[in-house]
Amino acid sequence: MTKTDLIKNHCKELNLSALPANIDLVVAAAETHKVSYLELIKTLPGKERQYRKSKEMEKRTKMTRLPLEYNLDNFDHAFSGFEKKQLNQLRKLTWLKQNFNVILMGLSGTR
Repeated sequence: MTKTDLIKNHCKELNLSALPANIDLVVAAAETHKVSYLELIKTLPGKERQYRKSKEMEKRTKMTRLPLEYNLDNFDHAFSGFEKKQLNQLRKLTWLKQNFNVILMGLSGTR
């Protein structure tokens, strides 16, 4: 068993998903660029952190159950009390600079 395989097994035991996939690339890059040990050790948890953040974002996006192409251009103006002009004004976000609060409410269970 190679050292890399041993590290990958340790990663599995510790539930580190990204490290086994990235370790070969990171080590190869460190060897070619003559990176210090400390820099190498700093890079590996960074990869794991980045992977976990992206997975968390995917999970949260999936939980919203929004359509893939969801934006204000697809908003049904006939159904809501908003006019297109009002929605475009909200889109400009000038209300943030003016310190106004915006509350959008609908019936319970509406999407």
